[in-house]
Amino acid sequence: MTRRLCVVALAAIILTVSFQVCLARGTYQVRQAHPRLFIEDVREPAKRCEGPLADDYRIVKQRADDAVKRGGIQFISNQWSIPDDLMNCGIAYLVERQNGRDGRPYAETIIKQWGDGTIISNREGSHFGYHAIAYDWIYDALTPQQRVQFGDALGSWLRFFTDEPRILLKWGHWEYNQTWRRPGPAWHGRKRTA
Repeated sequence: MTRRLCVVALAAIILTVSFQVCLARGTYQVRQAHPRLFIEDVREPAKRCEGPLADDYRIVKQRADDAVKRGGIQFISNQWSIPDDLMNCGIAYLVERQNGRDGRPYAETIIKQWGDGTIISNREGSHFGYHAIAYDWIYDALTPQQRVQFGDALGSWLRFFTDEPRILLKWGHWEYNQTWRRPGPAWHGRKRTA
């Protein structure tokens, strides 16, 4: 009986403390600094890219270097292909810059490819999510005008499927969430379910 009372008391304390912690957090605050998508502190991945992930990063950097030499991002307009070069250049920009090397060519390759932003807002062949990640990762390399220009191009997607300016991330992977959902019960993500 004493044991049961102790367990119940402990559970009550844990629930009370947990509830108080949740209340103390308040509303979610978006970090002002970039990057903030998938990477919170560039120092950590940059350090790993010179340590245990050096072999992997060497491949990423080589592919980013190839994109810089080509002067563009492969498969950027192919809606069925993942624009690896976009991610490789974004990562190389962050890591090289953090480690004191010139990361600017990687950001410039992305910026050149984006042009006036039309490629980002193109609903027939754009990779919205990947552009949003790259935008966040190279944000510091963008001029204030480019931040607005490309930000507006990304923002054009907010009304695409729902006609409302919001993203509905209720479940699923970011590629297949409700942002991509067509209205009606027959659609979930890009795949027909009924």
